Amino acid sequence: MKRIVAVMLTLALWSTMITTLASAAMQPIPILLVDGQSGGSYHVWQLTTLVLKKELDETGLFQVSVATAPLSDGDFSNFKPNFGAYRAIVWNYDAPDWPADLSAQLEDYVKNGGGLVVVHGADNAFPNWPAYNRMTGIGGWRDRSEKSGPYWYFKDGKLVSDPSPGPAGSHGARLPFQLVARDLEHPIMKGLPPAWMHAGDELYAGLRGPGENMTVLATAHSDPANKGTDRDEIMLMVVKYGKGRVFHTTMGHDVAALSCVGFMTTYQRGTEWAATGRVTQRVPISFPTENTVSFRVDIAKMDPAFVTNAPTAPPPAPIADHGVNPVPSTVQKGSIMTAHASGPFEVKLDAQTPDGTFEDATMGRMTIAKQFHGDLEATSRGQMLTAMTETKGSAGYVAIERVTGTLKGRSGSFALQHTGTMNRGVPQLSVTVVPDSGTGQLVGLAGKLDIKIVEGKHSYEFEYTLPEAR
Repeated sequence: MKRIVAVMLTLALWSTMITTLASAAMQPIPILLVDGQSGGSYHVWQLTTLVLKKELDETGLFQVSVATAPLSDGDFSNFKPNFGAYRAIVWNYDAPDWPADLSAQLEDYVKNGGGLVVVHGADNAFPNWPAYNRMTGIGGWRDRSEKSGPYWYFKDGKLVSDPSPGPAGSHGARLPFQLVARDLEHPIMKGLPPAWMHAGDELYAGLRGPGENMTVLATAHSDPANKGTDRDEIMLMVVKYGKGRVFHTTMGHDVAALSCVGFMTTYQRGTEWAATGRVTQRVPISFPTENTVSFRVDIAKMDPAFVTNAPTAPPPAPIADHGVNPVPSTVQKGSIMTAHASGPFEVKLDAQTPDGTFEDATMGRMTIAKQFHGDLEATSRGQMLTAMTETKGSAGYVAIERVTGTLKGRSGSFALQHTGTMNRGVPQLSVTVVPDSGTGQLVGLAGKLDIKIVEGKHSYEFEYTLPEAR
């Protein structure tokens, strides 16, 4: 009887933990995404905004609003964003100048503690606005030169600046390239590998700017064989501006580049850091490696130009820009195709009576029965072991369940492994696919599953990789 009571107390403890997490999840971080203009037709902001918003929405951490600004020479009388209502602003806007009152509002917002996320061509904007260039650290094009600041790059593992005369901004064809981490202790970078591949994109080089209070997070070598500088160029950086935090990524030219799991991860984590000063998101198991590209096919398909045989070839890069004609991408050996599944599920947990071989009132066992819906139409059966402690808010559980059904039309089964701990009220939960547990059309499945509970309703977000169907 004591053991059954302990099991029920453990269930109550985990229920309280999940409810607390769900309550926190119901308080999303407000984010404003600003778009409306780019330097030319080569940057299709109407498409990239859709992707940038979706990638933040998927985390469950943010509530994203979009503000589409007029063209720089347009009528701004009805464009009055309340920057102060948001924890961070994602900047997907590239114009030569902006009204003075809006410029002052954005500057004050960041200076007083607001977050700013600068994506790709947004660092081309506002060459004559000193505060904006201090916020971004470095930028290119729009007649920037040595007067805009020195050229910044990495040499022998150190950040250096070159004040020599010259223009700012260049890139070669959109090809995959490798990033090298320069600060793995920064919250955005913790858990990332020392090096990883990025999908076909423009590798910005020769960027200039004040570089004040700038910390470089990652670089990439600009290959002279692809019109590069033969230097390690800055790809990811953060800037401290007053009390505000700025995350700047030079990557993300188009939907194909935005579909890279490496871009998504750093962008999502960078936005959380800019907004809160910390990062709670885990690095996905599908994060690219030193030699392999990893991209989300469902994201890439958000571009109408994406080819129908995308699972066997990376997204095309058909648009030329800045006078550079892109070279068609080649299939990368070992490329990983990452997919995303989501939907609701129901769960039933039944406490089991002692079997007589083991007696401990702090230990418990129960069966699991689930019914999944949505992209995963399946049932599962499994068992859970729990452990209580005498310290309030501390407990643990492990579980294994076998899931049987169809995953986006592919039938089979696989096993999920749960590991959960709560350390004095601070929870940590991991649910992953047991390696090589897939059967039928799910052989080779790998991934992690996140469980969410909002207003008592369960749902899942499943990020996974699966070999192409034969």
